Amino acid sequence: VSIFQDISPDPPFTAVEACRSQLEEFGPHCVVGIGGGSVLDATKVGAMLAVQKCEIPSVIGIDRVPGRGFPTVLVPTTAGTGSEVTPIAVLTDEKRDVKRGIVSPHLVADHAIIDPKLCLSLPPWPTAYTGMDALTHAIEAYTSTKSVPLVDDFALAAIRSIVQYLPRAVADGSDLTAREAMSRASMLAGLCLGPVNTAAVHALAYPLGARFHVPHGVANALLLPHVMDFNLPVVADRYREIARAMNAPNDDAVTAAQELTERVGTNKRLRGLGIEQSDIPILAA
Repeated sequence: VSIFQDISPDPPFTAVEACRSQLEEFGPHCVVGIGGGSVLDATKVGAMLAVQKCEIPSVIGIDRVPGRGFPTVLVPTTAGTGSEVTPIAVLTDEKRDVKRGIVSPHLVADHAIIDPKLCLSLPPWPTAYTGMDALTHAIEAYTSTKSVPLVDDFALAAIRSIVQYLPRAVADGSDLTAREAMSRASMLAGLCLGPVNTAAVHALAYPLGARFHVPHGVANALLLPHVMDFNLPVVADRYREIARAMNAPNDDAVTAAQELTERVGTNKRLRGLGIEQSDIPILAA
């Protein structure tokens, strides 16, 4: 066994290249990624690069990965990204302070092992913001112009579970029922990302993570109610269904999302994250 553990949040190109080098030298039969979304993404890309002998810039984008990597087993320790079941990895180009996405069916893991007990020791804060990440996946997939019926079912099921069980998981990390429900919801939301993927919340969140190192789920939680409010006039019927999944009074999904961020403590403001008014044009660009 060879262990690589130098993965930071929003994994930079350099860390994934170091992982790739160790894999090439060791020549594994199988690569097991255990951790949060950053670890899982780095595992998928590192295992692929080591076999395909290509460079990260050449595979950035959609369907640019030439083939599969070493066999992978992904084991999430958070209930958030759903990366264990997605064809997506997001890395940080540290030279340009931007996040780059790689999307390819060749990145889908050979096996995913989802054990809610591995989330029991996750502290309340990352429990909250990774859960809000999963909620964002589900809401954005359900309201996407590319939505499809089967994915709609996954998304609504995830929304129902997250609204009911995320506050419980944050309040009591040892609540295994809540942890199991959140692990399943995260997986279902992750299954939305291959066929449909995300939208404006994630697009706006990426520069917050790359330039200001805001945790991905924190950025999503901050932005979600505002993007929902912006989109509401053109997808009101879809937001009514989301509101019903959230048990929201008056079919008000936007307020329900805002209230959930307040319940779990992710209701942050840009200024509270060290971001000034003068930074907005850079983020917008």
